Amino acid sequence: MKALTEKEIDHLESLIPELVVSASRQAYVATLAAGHSVMEVVDGQVVLTQPSGARQVIREARPKTRVKVGVTHKVSRTSTSR
Repeated sequence: MKALTEKEIDHLESLIPELVVSASRQAYVATLAAGHSVMEVVDGQVVLTQPSGARQVIREARPKTRVKVGVTHKVSRTSTSR
């Protein structure tokens, strides 16, 4: 098998964001089509979207947290209620 050139690698890597968007959208639609709900952030709010299209605001979304490369963060649940 021939090794890829740097230019070929760069081209393939440039396709990744488009593939991620497509795969995410496909998973979103498939989840709703299977009758499951989807949790998402819409206009700064955490929203539960039902297969029917109905949306329920769960809470305000928290600001993004910047993460430094190589640093490990412990994630813990802040509430057990829904």
